[in-house]
Amino acid sequence: PSARMSWLWGDALVALGQGRVPEAESLLSEMRAAAEEAAMRGAANGVSPYAPVWITTIEALVLEAIGYQDQAIETARQAADVEAALPVDFGPPLAYRPAREVHADLLRGAGYLDDAISAYRMQLVRTPDRLRTLAGLAEAAIAAEAYEIALDAKDRMRAHMVRDPEQPANRYTQLIAHLDGLGTGTGMSGR
Repeated sequence: PSARMSWLWGDALVALGQGRVPEAESLLSEMRAAAEEAAMRGAANGVSPYAPVWITTIEALVLEAIGYQDQAIETARQAADVEAALPVDFGPPLAYRPAREVHADLLRGAGYLDDAISAYRMQLVRTPDRLRTLAGLAEAAIAAEAYEIALDAKDRMRAHMVRDPEQPANRYTQLIAHLDGLGTGTGMSGR
């Protein structure tokens, strides 16, 4: 059941990323059905403790895609709170897109920049130096004119990319180049 749930979750993320919302909604229904089926069979031990996080994260992203931004943010926060109570993964991550990162992305997209910065920082406690989280933090910090935070995120991204040059770096390299253009002169605040 966990492998199927993981595949459904990944497929739903891809569908949402490509704007195929009805497909993501269908996959979300399959995820819910798989979780209910496992519970009815008493197969809870065969279902990842991350299953509720996966389901709720997809719910949040579907809500955002259909225009319910406030509900999406709250749903993502709920998923992030559940995930925070679970043990940190070792080895390949069970969550390819952590719920707190989704929450932070939704906050940033809605313009709640200080809250987004806080959420990205919370995620970085759980997954230190995760490039996607650092990039989100840098982007939120730039938008909030919190340049010292953005520059710190840049330095952490650069250090990570030196340690692991096989990471897909296209977006991150562009962001680092943009951040390299920032200074610490007049008008730049460091929150």
